[in-house]
Amino acid sequence: MKKILALTLVILTLALCACTEGEEPLRGYEVSLTDYGFTDPETGIEYEMFSNPISVYALEKEEPLCNDGDVQYYSVKWEDSTKFLCDKDGVVYKAVGIPDLTIDVFDPVAAFVYYGSAYLTTLYCEEKYRDPEVSYPEDTEFQDDSDLVYGIRDAILNEPATELPLELDDDNTFILRMLSANYPGLYYVVVFTTDKEGNCYLYDRATRKAVYAPEDVVDKFIGDE
Repeated sequence: MKKILALTLVILTLALCACTEGEEPLRGYEVSLTDYGFTDPETGIEYEMFSNPISVYALEKEEPLCNDGDVQYYSVKWEDSTKFLCDKDGVVYKAVGIPDLTIDVFDPVAAFVYYGSAYLTTLYCEEKYRDPEVSYPEDTEFQDDSDLVYGIRDAILNEPATELPLELDDDNTFILRMLSANYPGLYYVVVFTTDKEGNCYLYDRATRKAVYAPEDVVDKFIGDE
């Protein structure tokens, strides 16, 4: 149940508002800072950022657990707090010893599509990942974009890396917040972008790997140009 909860239409809609609220007083107990993160004195668990902190974010934060005197840390909805915590901006801190997430381990099944900070659309998962406790009308036709999502994953994993040009077309740059049944409380960032010559790329922030985008992915984002 936990592994599919975040992938329902209802939950996806709620997640768009994640990690966006004003300043609030620090709450919870104080942690001890380390060179790369902090140690929770209540559990003895040491936390650190991912190698590229802008590669993985929390979809939604829950209760404030602790702070370092300056930054508030929260539990991540649908995730184990002994493995992941986040700050108010959704930046994730993982327990030391947990490897950096890569797209094969994350195994995305859906995605939110953003233009800058503006939500555009959702690439929807297969029906099998939707919440069985949500009642849908019998005549509901589920949108299934899983071929696109899996194509993005497979291109990053299997296509040869290429150099990402310095000059890119900001008008055709989209942020893909990839969603997973394995990590329902997190999203993994892949960027679709083009250069001035019209070449299209996928850029995996976690591994800093760029590949040429598959044709069906290109058609999805800029096919009407």
